[in-house]
Order: sequence, then C-alpha cells, then structure tokens
Amino acid sequence: MRIALVSLNQVWENKKENLAECERIIVMAMECGTDLIIFPEMTLTGYSMEIEIISEIFDNSMTLRNFKILAIRYNVAILFGVALEKEKKVTNNAVFIDTDGAILGNYAKVHPFGFSGEDKLFDSGDEICTVNFGDAQIGLSICYDLRFPELFVSLSSNCQTIVNIASWPEKRIHHWHTLLKARAVENQIFVI
Repeated sequence: MRIALVSLNQVWENKKENLAECERIIVMAMECGTDLIIFPEMTLTGYSMEIEIISEIFDNSMTLRNFKILAIRYNVAILFGVALEKEKKVTNNAVFIDTDGAILGNYAKVHPFGFSGEDKLFDSGDEICTVNFGDAQIGLSICYDLRFPELFVSLSSNCQTIVNIASWPEKRIHHWHTLLKARAVENQIFVI
C-alpha cells in the first residue's frame, strides 16, 4: 500500500481555498500511485477554536461531501480532519473515506487538548475507531491522543497500524517525534 502524508500549510479558516489545495495535492499524489492520502487535523480550517465558523453538521457537511467526491474522482482513500456538530458542542474528528466515497471510520478525538481550551468547546469522543482498508486494519487517533498510551494499547489489539493526524505545535516537535516512536515501539505496530 502506498500512503501519502500531507503537511498542509492551511489558509486560516478558509475551506474553499484549502479544499482546492487538497485537490491539487491529491492529483500530485495520484501520479505516484497513492492508495491512501492522509491530511492533518482540521484539514480545511487549520486548528481553530472558532466553532461557529469551522463546525459542520454531519448530515450536511460540505467537507464530507467534497472529500467523498474527490475520493471517487481520483479513486483514492482519504483520511482528513473536520469539526462536526454534536448537540451543543462540537467534536474534533478524523474521517476515513474509501475509494467509493464510503465513510469507513469517523473517530471523535477522545482527549481534547486542555491547555488550548479545546476541552471547553469540544466534546470528547467515547469510542476507539478502526477501519479495514486493503490488507491493513488501521486505528485512528488525533494529535493530543498521542500522549495517552492506553488508547494506543487498546487500538493495537485490533490493528497493525495506527494513524495520528495532528496540528502539533512546532515548539514541542521533539515531543511529537519521541511520542510517535514510543507508541510504535511499546505496541510493536506501525504508527503513521
């Protein structure tokens, strides 16, 4: 399986421009025979706390609709981040769409980042999420989840690979690299 990891320099809270950039990147990745493209947390908005601007209702989500179209058009699976409305709060989600545009997984971040105030605006998810794609069972996680090894232990009992999409701060990049390696080594799995 060929996987493309995208470090996206998002235009702040501009879904239209970011979607156009994502499509441009998808086209480039397809020229390399990519099977799965992984975009960062809150893909079309950047990591924002402006929930009135960024969040979408699941059943009427322009982000979900457009990534489904792109997955079908380019025959590629796509993993991306989006803020989805849930009652009075919002969840920070990682959504996995297959080549037919079907949602294989929709993971709501279990550990909102309290230091940024994410936990005040975003509900935490309450379920782990795995998807079966190709020959791999893939677990989903988001950013700050990486600091909680028990989540990765739970996921690794059913997975060979865990993906963590993130908008990790550059000043703690050393922690990012260390934690990715630690989760992989302690669970004897691949961490993307």
